[in-house]
Amino acid sequence: MFISLVRAETAAWRSAEAALRQAGQILPGMFDLLREISNNEPCRVQDLATTMLITVGGASQAVDRAVRDGYAERRPHPTDRRSQTIVLSPAGRLALQEAEPVLAAAVREAVAFYTPGSASRSAEATR
Repeated sequence: MFISLVRAETAAWRSAEAALRQAGQILPGMFDLLREISNNEPCRVQDLATTMLITVGGASQAVDRAVRDGYAERRPHPTDRRSQTIVLSPAGRLALQEAEPVLAAAVREAVAFYTPGSASRSAEATR
């Protein structure tokens, strides 16, 4: 079953990336980052690293790209002068809003073959 899940995830990712590219939208990695910022704003890089299951360095680089591309803004932390918070910019909110239906349709299509019955058959095959 594990291999089936990995393949389904890979198929979904490839389908999503292709659909988003074709539509001229942000790619899945940026979508994930912007969604996490949106769901947790204002947030810190450490918060993003924790929720996205990536390193702090990886989260910091992703935020740097989002800021560079105009999708996010760094702001001073209200109580800790050494820290900053991350919020979406208006462009980031728009990019997230426009990419979401494209991404959702691509993922639905990519995993349409994967049903509860196929999951059970995959689990039985691995025993």
